[in-house]
Amino acid sequence: MRKNILITGASTGLGEGMAREWAAKGCNLALCARRADKLEALQRELQQAHPDIRVLVRGLDVCDYDQVFEVFRGFRDELGSLDRVVVRYWQLTAHRPWAFRCQPPHRRDQLHRCYCPE
Repeated sequence: MRKNILITGASTGLGEGMAREWAAKGCNLALCARRADKLEALQRELQQAHPDIRVLVRGLDVCDYDQVFEVFRGFRDELGSLDRVVVRYWQLTAHRPWAFRCQPPHRRDQLHRCYCPE
């Protein structure tokens, strides 16, 4: 099983739900979202419920490209590897429709190659 999982948009909704599910399966989590306060509450809850996993959190706006790479590298360095990256693009289009237009297409592929080796 892939053990170290990064989830963007993990402070609420689908991202939060995925974090809970993977934590219950014993996966280490790297969680990021714009609302760091909600991430910290989720981190405390997950670590209390699953003391054998690591839960790292960082604030991140995925439209800040340089910050995305900085945060992903930080998570990778702290966990030793990232086995899976879940980027919740649907939230961007629902709340900020301009977000897709501002993202160069090569960034998704670049992130996948850098942080999710086959």
